[in-house]
Amino acid sequence: MTLPAPALSREKPALSREKEEIALCRVIALRAAAAPKTDAGSEANVPAIGTALAGREWLELTGTTEVTLRHSATTRELALRGPGRFLPCFLGTETVLVARGDVKTTAGAGARAGAEVILATPFGTLHFADAALELRVSERDAEANVATGVATWVLAAARMPDGGPSDVVLGARDRRKVTGIVVMPELVSRCGEASGPLGTEPPRLSAGEPSARARLGEWSVTQLRARQTARWACAAARAAAGRENATERTRWWTELSKADRVWR
Repeated sequence: MTLPAPALSREKPALSREKEEIALCRVIALRAAAAPKTDAGSEANVPAIGTALAGREWLELTGTTEVTLRHSATTRELALRGPGRFLPCFLGTETVLVARGDVKTTAGAGARAGAEVILATPFGTLHFADAALELRVSERDAEANVATGVATWVLAAARMPDGGPSDVVLGARDRRKVTGIVVMPELVSRCGEASGPLGTEPPRLSAGEPSARARLGEWSVTQLRARQTARWACAAARAAAGRENATERTRWWTELSKADRVWR
């Protein structure tokens, strides 16, 4: 007697289930910015269309090619233009470390409540929720030109040379240039100082204590502010480290990883 064939289960075994996708940036377009007749993909170090960047390796653009990226989780898009060195989608976040080079962002697509894009430079960090802007980073300065939306410069220096505040809000059609000398030890030190308050234990509260909720709220606000401050300071230091040669970059990166708690 012939036995019927066993039914095949369509359910995947537990061990073969797909792992949760890690957020990354994918190259969706290439363009030769300065010379349209040039084949952008023929330049050295230019990733091909479809390449996935996981935010762990520096991208060096030696020519004037413009590389457009789309974040896999948010679908937000931005363009990087050489010559320059960038670390886009840092650790899967909407953060671009810009050692040098140009960045162009668009407004609308991918914007959502509570989420910000961070463009970190050795001179400070530019962050925004929804803005179309251009950022240019050279050896001695960084300049932001906002077309639409609102963005905030958080300068790497404690205060501006003219005595103004270190946080500068830019609205539509605003332009701001930041200049200065990049000193790696100082940037690393600021990163460590800003990260210091993170990870402190919440206050010990007694049952029925009238001020318990208020004290816990104050601690939460302090942690939130410290996390933001550390994010700006440490991102700027990491962008500056990108200017160094491979050996020095690795050394500074190790120091920052010890001090920087915000990305853990």
